[in-house]
Amino acid sequence: MSPLLGLTIDKVGKRAFLICLSSVILICAYGSSSMMSECYQCYNELYPLVLTGVGYSIYAAAIWGSIPYIVDQNSVGTAFGLATAI
Repeated sequence: MSPLLGLTIDKVGKRAFLICLSSVILICAYGSSSMMSECYQCYNELYPLVLTGVGYSIYAAAIWGSIPYIVDQNSVGTAFGLATAI
């Protein structure tokens, strides 16, 4: 899903909105996961896990693609290194 999201974000733009949307999706996923009752034979946890994957994929595709837009061309490698370290 990440490559398709990356292509969509490159064509549509709206990176800041998508980063905020991914935060909301992750909050909903973690909140719903924490409110679920314990169940050893059911698959209720599958939905929050899928939401977590979607939220993180949106975030990663939007944030990594934003670095070259924000940083000077001479410092892009350093910016990617710092973002990876953080």
